Amino acid sequence: DDKTSEEKLTFDGKETKSETWNSSRTTTAKWSEKNDTLFIDSKVLFNRGGNIFETTLKEVWTLKQYGRILAIEQYSKSARGERKISLIYNKL
Repeated sequence: DDKTSEEKLTFDGKETKSETWNSSRTTTAKWSEKNDTLFIDSKVLFNRGGNIFETTLKEVWTLKQYGRILAIEQYSKSARGERKISLIYNKL
């Protein structure tokens, strides 16, 4: 089954907290000075059978070429290792 969660963020660097399923998440989000890049940093604590696991997430969302391209860089680190994902979306 698909699960959906909702998270409300402020974009001024203030910490927000949310709870979903068996996890708690602390997030900060802040725009760059030029308002073309959004930086999102999160720490998620998962409870699996009474064991707590931590995942750190860093995301950078950037509008490029006058908003015609959205580039998203995602980095995560957990007990399972590190992962980096780059996504590029072109406006049609």
